[in-house]
Amino acid sequence: MLSLRYNPGAMRIALNLFPLGDNRMETRPGARQLITGNINRAIGWGNRIAYEKYGYLFVQDAIETNLRPRTANLQMCGATFQSLIKYGDREERLYIGSGKDIFYLRRRTNTTENPTLYESVTITNEVKDADNNPYQLPQTRAIASWRNRLWAGDGTHTVYHTEHDKPHLWDPLNAIEFQSGTQNDVTALCPFGDSLIVATPSSLWAVTGDSKYNFQRDKIVNGNGAVNQRCITTDGQRLYYLDRNGVFELGQDEPLSGAIEDLFRAPDNDAELMLDPMGVFLYLLYDRHIYVYNTLKGGWGQLDVEAKGLIKAGDRMGWYGKTGLWLMGSRYAPDVLHDGSQQAVRSHLRTWPVQPNPYGMTSLNRSYISMLGVYQNTGSYSVYEDDEDTAIVSEPFDLYRKEPDFLQIGSHKLYKEKPQRVYDEIPVNTANEQFEHELVTEGYFQLISFEPSYTHQGS
Repeated sequence: MLSLRYNPGAMRIALNLFPLGDNRMETRPGARQLITGNINRAIGWGNRIAYEKYGYLFVQDAIETNLRPRTANLQMCGATFQSLIKYGDREERLYIGSGKDIFYLRRRTNTTENPTLYESVTITNEVKDADNNPYQLPQTRAIASWRNRLWAGDGTHTVYHTEHDKPHLWDPLNAIEFQSGTQNDVTALCPFGDSLIVATPSSLWAVTGDSKYNFQRDKIVNGNGAVNQRCITTDGQRLYYLDRNGVFELGQDEPLSGAIEDLFRAPDNDAELMLDPMGVFLYLLYDRHIYVYNTLKGGWGQLDVEAKGLIKAGDRMGWYGKTGLWLMGSRYAPDVLHDGSQQAVRSHLRTWPVQPNPYGMTSLNRSYISMLGVYQNTGSYSVYEDDEDTAIVSEPFDLYRKEPDFLQIGSHKLYKEKPQRVYDEIPVNTANEQFEHELVTEGYFQLISFEPSYTHQGS
């Protein structure tokens, strides 16, 4: 598994590899470039995606809807809400806070006069003052939907909420303050079962109750909090949050990020944390690099991409940034660009220096690799000495044993998508005090075991 600090039993590089537990790692699924261009912020909305591009707001759902002149910014956050229309009919909306105002997106009936699939609707507070002027809406930097209400944090220590089932009624008196003797502004809101979790930089609070008359707050974590609205995530059973000291699971005192703790020496206010739809892998975006943690088995891996954000759309995970928005799909598929061109997913694994003989030289005779691979995929195994960049041994190998069953379609063969178990014995025959081992593969690869064969005399 990946470790950013020297650990002879871990990997110093584990790019495009997911941890599976028991020292097994697997190539990440292939990704499709769904949207091109530079994207600074995106929000998953079921199978749809609302995103910022060129300063304007767009919605992607089979086709792209341009919502100009509606603008978007880096503070954009969203929450879905089933809004009551009439006679029990409800409309699914995505309410978006931009740090200035609140508006919502909804699907509209396609007409000849207006063929757009979605529209942006500006809302006005239906609660008015003595002069019949609407009160100002919260300048939302965090937003959530809980107990059939919208909740919003404006960057202060106060959280506001609407009336029950009335997302446009923001009474200024419907507010809860979170103070603990120090200035801790609310950074994130996250529904978690019967509670609404409210985060500050150094604490977590739980709001419970079912009406404005019995809402109460309790501090449940002291000393750790969440960096921003995108640094807290849950699957309904577990809750994870990113503090300036690392990644934590609610109810656990020790961070999950010990193997990569060197990351957090420099703060990143744009970091993100997101749990995948299956609740297995936890994605961490830090300093524009993506790290992946296995919540069931433990261990970290890393994606070989540069990103500005994480995205969850339907049952798929992805990322976005300068190269557009990408969503991962099949584990055996290549990466597919927007123009249809393909490129195999390249995995890169390299160990920390290993010194088998603490008293001197060691002979490395051969290495045994047990793995899963797919037809026509290849890899290479290299050995380095004393942290050098030039390999003393480099040997190619195949990630398959035979041609699998296929369906003939004209002149093309459609192969059965099934991995093959491969066991390779690679001769090395070299000697040194320290060794680093490296595996580079093109296409799907799962490392089951790796066993270098060392011989040396004792002390």
